[in-house]
Amino acid sequence: MERLLQCLENQDGDKGLQINVVAAITVLAQCGEGLQVIKATEADVKLLCLLECTDDAKLEEEITDALCALAVHQEMRSHLVMKGAVSRLAAKLRTDSSEICVRVLLGLGMLCGSSQEAQEQLAETDRAIGTLLHLMKSSDLDIRGIAHDLFAALCSNKQVKPKIEHLLRSDRATKDI
Repeated sequence: MERLLQCLENQDGDKGLQINVVAAITVLAQCGEGLQVIKATEADVKLLCLLECTDDAKLEEEITDALCALAVHQEMRSHLVMKGAVSRLAAKLRTDSSEICVRVLLGLGMLCGSSQEAQEQLAETDRAIGTLLHLMKSSDLDIRGIAHDLFAALCSNKQVKPKIEHLLRSDRATKDI
C-alpha cells in the first residue's frame, strides 16, 4: 500500500496511475479492514493533499468519490473533519464541472450533516456561504437541492447562524461570486 500511495505524492505524476490508485482506495473504503488500512497509511490525508493541488478534472472526480466513500462511514467522518476535509472540499465548490460540484456537495453534506464542528469549519471557509447561495440557484437540480439542504443545516446551527446573518447583512456572502 505504501508504494501505491507514493504515486499520489507527486503532483506531476502519471494521472492515469493516480486515478487507479484513488479508485483502489475507494474500493478499500467499502470494507472495515480497508478503513483500518486507509487510516494506518494516512491515505485519506494523501487524498486531501492531492485534491488541494490537482487541476485534473478526472482525478478530482475520483478523489471526491473516494472521500465520499470514506465519509459514508460514521467513524471516518470526525477523522476526515479533523484532517481538514471540509475546507479542502469547500475550495472545490467553485468548479465549472457539475459532476465534481455534486460530489463535493455530497461529501460536505455527509461531513457537515450532523457535525457542528464541520458546520462551523464550512461557515468559516472563505466564500463558502456565498458559493452555497449561488449554487442554490443552479439550473442543475441535484446541485440546487444538495446546496439548499447543506445551507439549511448550517442555518440550523446556533453557532453558525449569526455568522451567516452577519455575512448576508454585510453583503460579503455574494460579492465574489
